[in-house]
Order: sequence, then structure tokens, then C-alpha cells
Amino acid sequence: MTLTPPSPTRPPLTLPAVASTALAVLSSHVFPAETNMLAFPLTLALIAIFGVPHGAADHLVHAWRHRPTGRKGGDAKFFAGYIALVVAHATLWYLCPPAAFALFLCMAVWHFGQGEYEYLGGRSPLAYYGCAATCTLDAWVVYVSRGIMILSLLTFAQPNLTFPVIQAVTTLDTEWIPDPSAPSTWAACRMAMTAGVAQHVLLLTYLLGHSTRPTAFLRDHVPKLVALALLYTHVNAYLAFGIYFGLWHALEFFLSVKSSLALTTRGMIAWAVVPLSLPVLGAMLVMGMYWDQVGMASEVAYWRAFLVVVSSVTTPHVVYLEGFVQVRMAGGSKEPNKQMRPQRESNEVEIIKSAVVNSCENSRKAPVVSQLAKSPTVVCVGKSR
Repeated sequence: MTLTPPSPTRPPLTLPAVASTALAVLSSHVFPAETNMLAFPLTLALIAIFGVPHGAADHLVHAWRHRPTGRKGGDAKFFAGYIALVVAHATLWYLCPPAAFALFLCMAVWHFGQGEYEYLGGRSPLAYYGCAATCTLDAWVVYVSRGIMILSLLTFAQPNLTFPVIQAVTTLDTEWIPDPSAPSTWAACRMAMTAGVAQHVLLLTYLLGHSTRPTAFLRDHVPKLVALALLYTHVNAYLAFGIYFGLWHALEFFLSVKSSLALTTRGMIAWAVVPLSLPVLGAMLVMGMYWDQVGMASEVAYWRAFLVVVSSVTTPHVVYLEGFVQVRMAGGSKEPNKQMRPQRESNEVEIIKSAVVNSCENSRKAPVVSQLAKSPTVVCVGKSR
């Protein structure tokens, strides 16, 4: 009997990701001066609206993970562990900036690579595309390879913009960072970027040879690879990262959280993440303003603040998100049996409702939680859209 593979929860690329990438590439060629002028403020907006808030949903993910047992406690333990990891990475920035930056790059490789397959709803790409039967590789190889490609494009496509930020954030002497204006530096960066892309293309070619669904494999990978390459090589590096981080990576995560946690309104998600996003954004603003005042170039100053703050909160985000991924891969996001569905849905709703209500209360808006309808939906009245 032939088994039909399950469909992914959504297409590999969301409409906002496709539209923003196409618009950015087009405007970079038609209105290059205007696009470069708007690149930095647009990037800050994307980071503030999508990038930072996507990590502020970790407390909801924590509640979702414990839904089978109905455990309602543990919030204090969760936040204590979360803050401890933030402080640990921030301390590393103070003691040894190059080591903190290297650790952040390692986490970014894993996190971005894994996030590229969020559209599969927790399934392993090797299993979904039918490579697992004859391929000896594990899924983590695909994630790391994908992450290396993304970081290679971001770092080496436009060294004139990225290298000053790396120098500022690592506080290394200029002799450690090549002159981005030198022809030899550009040549070396092109080679590094090409190598980063080539290693992933070779891996995908190998997997394609083992796939029992080659058409789906090509359909889901080729357009996305082309879009990534165009984004990072034809758009201002700052704006390219803002679009990728906000409308590719963060938006995919929001869709996963919305689907798995049965959150059906944008307002509900906003009330859950905004209160925890504001301190992070505030810290970025204060640090950026400080470094700007002491003589650092404005764009470099705010990018330095972004990397220091975001890398510190990325550490617990990656740690707790890994548990979310593992639960879904084990079947936590699959449709439950009809006999168990009412009890499980009730359990999920109560826990998620509690987490959202706590977030609403913390925002001092005192929202009212509506009566639950037949579907497991919780709505913060007055702020839902």
C-alpha cells in the first residue's frame, strides 16, 4: 500500500516574504539612492515589529509544552532560568566580546537553519521529502548547512556594510578585520560567500538523489534559494537582514506558534508579546544612543546595540525553542484522536489562556477574556483585530 505523505502546514514562502523581497530587489535597481536612504529606518521597524517580539512568545511556548500534564505552575522557574541565560551571555559580552560574538554566530547558524523548515510543522525535512530511508544523514546536518549559507550571504555579500559592525561589536583591532574597500577583501569575501552557498547546494543535490518526492523537493527549495540569493546580493545588507529576520524568520515562527497554540487573533498574540518586547527594545535604544553619542557612526552604533542585546536574549530563545521543536517532532502538533480531543483541547485552552491573561495583566490593560466558543479560542476583548 502506498502512503501519501502529509502536506506541510503552509507554503515554504509566505506572501509577505515574497512580496517584500521582490519589492526590495526592484526598488534597489529602480530607486537605488532612495532605497539605501530608507534601508536603516525600515530595518529598525522590521526588527521592532517582528524580529524582537517573536522571541517574546517563548513563555507561551513554555505553557504549550506542559499542556498534556495540565501543569499550571513553573512561571517563576521559567523566567528565572530565562533571565539567568540572558545575564550569562551579557556577562560574556562584557568579559570577552569576540567569544560572545562567536557563540552568537553558532546559535544563529542553528536557529536560522532550523527555522527555514518551520513550514513543515515540526516534521524532519529528511522524512518529509522521503530521504530518510536511504540517506544516512541526520536533520541537524541540513539545518547547519542551511544556516551557514544564510550567514555567509549576510556577512560576505556586502563587507563594506557588515565588517564595520563586526569590528565594533567584537572590539577587535582593525588589523583583525580586513579593509572592506580593498579589492583583495572583496575577492576573498566573494569566495567565502560562494563556498557557503555551494556547500548547501551540494548537500541539497545529494538529498535530491535520495528523495522519493523529487518534484516537491525542487518546488520547495529552488524558489527559496533564488529569493535568498537575490535578497542578499541585490539589496542593502541592512534592509536584506531586516526583511529576512522580520518577514521570513520571525513571521514563520509566529505562524507556528499561532497554529500550535490555537491562537486565532493577531491581537491576542500582540498582547502576549508586547509587554516582554518593550524592555528589550528599550535596552537596544539606550545602548545605541550611548554609542552614538560617544562618536561611533549612528548605523554602526545601533547595529552594535542590536547584536549585543539580541544575542543575549537569543541564548534562552534557542534553548527553550528546541524543546518546542522536539515536542512537535514527536507528534505534539498532530491531530489528536477524537476520543482524547475534548479533554486535551480544554487542557490547552486553560493553560494558554492563563499565560495570555498574565501577559495582559502585566501590560496593565486589564483585558477581559471572552467566553470560549466551540473551538479553543481565547480573545483579549477590545484589542483583538
